[in-house]
Amino acid sequence: MFNRENLITWMYITYFGDIMKKWSFFLILVLLLSLVPGTSMGFVKGDNSLQHTVSITPTDDRWIDEGGYVDNKAYRLRVGTYYGSEERAYLKFNLSELGIPPEFIISVTLNLYAYYHKGSKTHNITVYGVADNWNEYTINWTNKPQNLTNALDWQLGKSVYKWYSWNVTDFVKSEMEGDKVVSFMLHSNLSHEPIKDYIYFASKETSYTDEKPYLEIVYRSPISISSLNVPKSAFRNQPFKIKVILQNNKILDENVTFLIYVDGQLFKNETILMKANSSKELSYEYTLQTLGTHQIKAELGDYDTKYSTIKVVEHPMDIMSRLTTFYDIRYVTYLKPLLDEKYSSYLDIISELEEYGVDLGPLKDKIGAIDASMLLIEEYYSEYLEIKGRYIRPLYPYPLMSYIRNAFLLTRETINRINEIMPILNETLIRAKESPGNQTQISLVRVLVDSSHGQHYNDQRLQKLITKMEDELGWMVDVNNEKLTPETLSYYNVLIITNPRSDITDEEAQAIKEWVENGGGLLITGDWYAFVYYRSLNKVTEEFGIRFNDDELMDDERNTGRPYFPLVGEFNLNHPAMKFLNESSQLYYNGDTLDVSGNAIWLIRGYETSYAEGENNEISKEKGSKPIVAAAVEVENGKIVAYGSSKAISDDYYGRYIDSNWPFLKGVLLWLAGEI
Repeated sequence: MFNRENLITWMYITYFGDIMKKWSFFLILVLLLSLVPGTSMGFVKGDNSLQHTVSITPTDDRWIDEGGYVDNKAYRLRVGTYYGSEERAYLKFNLSELGIPPEFIISVTLNLYAYYHKGSKTHNITVYGVADNWNEYTINWTNKPQNLTNALDWQLGKSVYKWYSWNVTDFVKSEMEGDKVVSFMLHSNLSHEPIKDYIYFASKETSYTDEKPYLEIVYRSPISISSLNVPKSAFRNQPFKIKVILQNNKILDENVTFLIYVDGQLFKNETILMKANSSKELSYEYTLQTLGTHQIKAELGDYDTKYSTIKVVEHPMDIMSRLTTFYDIRYVTYLKPLLDEKYSSYLDIISELEEYGVDLGPLKDKIGAIDASMLLIEEYYSEYLEIKGRYIRPLYPYPLMSYIRNAFLLTRETINRINEIMPILNETLIRAKESPGNQTQISLVRVLVDSSHGQHYNDQRLQKLITKMEDELGWMVDVNNEKLTPETLSYYNVLIITNPRSDITDEEAQAIKEWVENGGGLLITGDWYAFVYYRSLNKVTEEFGIRFNDDELMDDERNTGRPYFPLVGEFNLNHPAMKFLNESSQLYYNGDTLDVSGNAIWLIRGYETSYAEGENNEISKEKGSKPIVAAAVEVENGKIVAYGSSKAISDDYYGRYIDSNWPFLKGVLLWLAGEI
């Protein structure tokens, strides 16, 4: 019937363009998987361990009296007045071992515990920063250290058995720039009152350890995990890198314990020497064996903790290997035997029909596609077996998988093609056997739904219409995604074109018109003014007396909720296409109007209450004009029906549009096909 090269070329062009698009979608996904980034940084978050608190007790503390009195009880500090003789307290702290740069300090408070109040007055106790040239054994009123600051903070003191705190942050930060020793003096505003009123605070020598004075420093960790880098994703059973940068901003070296957990399980535990003012980069390899999202936790002693997540996915090579096995088993054990059986029956019936002299022309493209696909299936499977036999486990499994997958999919498609035409062939053979002396013709109506012009109402939105044509009318329906050509149209009885978004070219329009003149039946539909491509539609219809308008049918009274969703119900019941409608029928509508001239006649009009308007609410057809929305014309051997609404034949509004319009469309389609 055809030579091999022509069959293959024909099959690709005629039928498999759409299939290959679907195949390529899967292949693109596989390729994208293979490009999963292996080194991009994952999301990292820290916790509150970045903020630390340290408490430091004084190296020296003492209180002195202006009158020269020396207290031999070292466990207490006194602040106040003794009949006008001032009593003040001094405290010294050595911060040199803390090693915290000033910029990391958040806050510093001086804290003393008051346990006794002699007198009844309220003291305003103020803290000052003083020089460090003193010690608790030799300090007296004469050699007391010089004040370095104004008042740093103050507290009202009267109650006892409580802690008092003063904010000394700025002074401590400034001293950390120098010798890292800080001294304070506590002074009462009552110091020169001629009364006996003072408060005792616990000193560092108190036997009560929880009452000792202390300096509380809150600081950001100078030793931290500055970054935790893990890939956003990794392949299962493939190692990935965990990269960490540790930072030590202290002025001292320090040994730190570094831990890494994966999903709560300890992976790494090591002690690391962190040099002062330095960073250290660490790198580890880890392999995960389970798919999904996993948590990585990095912990730096008590200083810092950071988290990240990584998603483990299947390696594309493994996916392709498993898919290869799947397609192989399905093809060999199920699809190939089924295809062999069906193709054998198909060849037998084709042979019988040819013996009876049946003209197979109406199915020439379908038969050619089946024969061509059988050749390609054999090629794909042979290539698969050759590669499979050459390599036990190919380094690049994609070609192996693609060949068996192509054989699998093409086999499944070919079975569907055979199933599609076998009932027609069987019915034709029965008629041929009943009239062996007569020329038997294949009785078949074939419909082409065009989706090649960017239509909003494409085949995916016309599923109920397609199903009704196949099941109720018994017709064969195909979808077109390529340029409309005379060759393509020659196999079809009916062509359906909904409102295009891309232009119907002059060549396509000419091909359509010539096809109609030679006996084709065209159903062509529009849309409302915002979308109707009336210029493109009119390339096909205006020559025959039907013109699509740039407007929209409206009806303020008879509609389905809005004037632009009118109902229509004025029918030309004398026309055979209106066979399944009656005077009480009403159709959902949303679209433009038509004008007719010459031999074209109207099929449906709007009600008396309807009108049409264009952009900017310009009235194009007045109320009472009953605008035409559907028209028909016979053109030599063919027919055209134009309908102003593509929505009306679609699945929109839960199928109500197609359901209400089906009685009209059924008659139209049968009339276009010459069956009424």
